[in-house]
Amino acid sequence: MPIPTNDKAHGFSVKLYKRLLVVYPRKHRLEFGSSMTQHFRDQCRDAWNEGGRFGLAGLWPRVLMDLLKTSAAEHLQNLKRKIPMLEKFLRNFYANSTSRITFVAVTMVVFLLTVGGAALMAFLTPNSYRGCVRLLTKPGVNLLKLDLNRVRLAVSAEEFAEVVKGLTSESVLNPVITEMGLRRKWAATGSAAGELEMREAYERLRRQIEIRRGGPGMMEVIVLDPDKQAAADIANAIAESYARANREPSTSAERWQGVVIVDMAV
Repeated sequence: MPIPTNDKAHGFSVKLYKRLLVVYPRKHRLEFGSSMTQHFRDQCRDAWNEGGRFGLAGLWPRVLMDLLKTSAAEHLQNLKRKIPMLEKFLRNFYANSTSRITFVAVTMVVFLLTVGGAALMAFLTPNSYRGCVRLLTKPGVNLLKLDLNRVRLAVSAEEFAEVVKGLTSESVLNPVITEMGLRRKWAATGSAAGELEMREAYERLRRQIEIRRGGPGMMEVIVLDPDKQAAADIANAIAESYARANREPSTSAERWQGVVIVDMAV
């Protein structure tokens, strides 16, 4: 889903990121500032495509940690290259009140921009709750015939991608949309008459889902929703729909993909 050109959260994120680049040494900003900003725009686009404003809000903690880590590393490298100048800098810093004031002012501005930006992002992003359900699954394995207390499953990257594809497929999500009446519910929430188109409802639900590893053979299906109970109910419905879709072996015996629901969302 392309980012709307007038989306306030996205525009603010890019402007704030440009401001925060001041924490890097000047030479580093001049050499890499443009490419870093473009990379951040790409990250914003990917985060938006994955989860809309929820995805954009989730991107910031990682970005801030990276800014702190890499800027500190750059300043450390500069110090290592300029050890002979360090004593001169410290003498000037303590002898010149203007230098001290400038340093304190820049530090406070960076701090206020970071805290204020995080607060504004929290304000612009609607409150959301997480419904999490845990599944035990392994492509190509009939889990019903295994002693799960003794067998330790391992899911490869390719198998994980296959599970994600299955959990977010129309054959799994569309029944959830129909059974829970999400087309009408979401249309009413958006002050629209009637029902959303099935494709629109599917894309919306897919953006609210996050799937991650939760241990050997374990998958966590997380649903974000402004309504706490709805987040749990949708997560449970997705798990049950996925289990139904994989309860029976396919035409190829090797493609059996049994599913065990370990923990339901509450």
